[in-house]
Amino acid sequence: MSLSTRRNRSGAARAPALDALRDRLAGGGARPLLLLLAVAAGAVTSLVVGALFATIEFATDIASRLAGGGFSDLPPTARVALPLAGALLLGVLLSPLAARRRRSGVSHVLEHLVQGQARLPLANAGVQYLAGSAALGTGLSGGAEGPAVHLGAAGASALARGLRIPQNSARVLLACGAAAALSCSFNAPLAGVVFALEVVLMEYAVATFIPVLIAAVTAKVVGHWTFGHVESFAVDDVAMRSLLDLPIVALAGCAMGALAAAFVAALRAFASLGRRPFWLRAGLAGIITGAAALVTPAIMGVGYDAVDATLLGQLAWPALVVILVAKLVASSACVGLGLPVGVIAPTLVMGAVGGELLGQVAAAWAPFEVSPSVFYALLGMGAMLAAALHAPLTGLLVVLELTGNMEIILAAMLIVAIATATARQGFRQPWAFIAALGPDRFAFPSTPAEQHLLRVAVASVMDRRVAPQSASDTVPSDAAARWRVALDDMGGVHVGALADGAARPASLAASAFIDSGATLLEARARLNAAGVEALCVRREGRGAGGAVIGVLARADIDAYLTGH
Repeated sequence: MSLSTRRNRSGAARAPALDALRDRLAGGGARPLLLLLAVAAGAVTSLVVGALFATIEFATDIASRLAGGGFSDLPPTARVALPLAGALLLGVLLSPLAARRRRSGVSHVLEHLVQGQARLPLANAGVQYLAGSAALGTGLSGGAEGPAVHLGAAGASALARGLRIPQNSARVLLACGAAAALSCSFNAPLAGVVFALEVVLMEYAVATFIPVLIAAVTAKVVGHWTFGHVESFAVDDVAMRSLLDLPIVALAGCAMGALAAAFVAALRAFASLGRRPFWLRAGLAGIITGAAALVTPAIMGVGYDAVDATLLGQLAWPALVVILVAKLVASSACVGLGLPVGVIAPTLVMGAVGGELLGQVAAAWAPFEVSPSVFYALLGMGAMLAAALHAPLTGLLVVLELTGNMEIILAAMLIVAIATATARQGFRQPWAFIAALGPDRFAFPSTPAEQHLLRVAVASVMDRRVAPQSASDTVPSDAAARWRVALDDMGGVHVGALADGAARPASLAASAFIDSGATLLEARARLNAAGVEALCVRREGRGAGGAVIGVLARADIDAYLTGH
């Protein structure tokens, strides 16, 4: 027997086993495999995110050398020229791309997930990596964590695509990449897990939690081994002095909620210009960032130097006000106008600065001794993030893990709850990731029924009793064979449903096919688009030439939803 023959037979033997494993994943089974894939996603994401941060640092160093110093040391003319040059460069390089190829960040990931698509284009990830590094390196105002989440999710998506993992399990793997990205970006693995469940998947389930947790832990460990342990912010232990602080904390929650609503409103205003040419929007973002940097260079790039200075108590209230307003305007402009930067870091910067400002006001006006202003700066970080992203648990855990300070948990819970309620119910603003998409693409959040349909793939619900026949064959009388599938001369499909021995033939268009790994939400959308009651199912990744392995009827989807 030749070597090639043995290889062919070995591959043929493995294919049915792999297909059976994929079918188990389609229904939520084969969890050990998913855990192994979560480990792989976490490890790869950690390396990719480490490379992203190194590239941003390299780009910042190059830009600073060309401009004559670090952001804080630049002369006024360089503060304006550097972000404007970066924005114009991005405008020239990215304008030839189609709009869908420029989409990036967490909003891009969410848009795909809510539409039932766990396959993220690698081209967009490439744009995110290179253009995001260039944008932040030239001082354009935004965050690196959003790009990191996009790259982590895209890497996990590529892994799922390469192994032809069903879409429902691919969604979980994509969330693993997102959690891993925040885990190694912030050194906050638990916050990364909660972010993936609360923001990315918008659901809490034990079956989802475990692989996401594994991915976050793996990313943290690999990142520690590869890049070392780096604290995001160094803060001395700060505790609430007395319960008398709680009324002030509650008022601060209202103020932070209003600030978050203002940020999202500005984001929406800039995003409404999305139909303008990209080069024009990029140039406008560069002008606005340059003008803000002319007032204070602390808003340039990610802006964590401003957080460090705030937490060390080095800024007086006039500087805090200037930084807060400038960062809000510049960041909302850069994100809303479509530059590949994130919103997470700006919310932390504005939260720290705004919280410090409120703490200084409280210290000056309260009739009793209040907690130090840094206490309110820490609370403001969590409150602003939670209110802007509508993610209270993420906001709470980010502060606790970034600072390692458990003495503020009671006050943090109160301010996060009030700030989120103020922004969401009081001002009725959407979360920042939706606002960044613009007014024409508000499709979030999906209904509970749609979320339910995203958890299972077609292969776990379809009817496998399929007998391929020619168009001239008669409908079989055997009632045990529920479906008959026949290809006619025009390339169409005839499906006959057998019920009580009587055949009710229905004609499907040639496009009424779906892959076995697609989610039930995709299948329902395909049924509606084709105007049919059943779809022919082909094996995932086999293309148009793949054999029909089952039939999925609308009634099967309804039965899954109702539990019958």
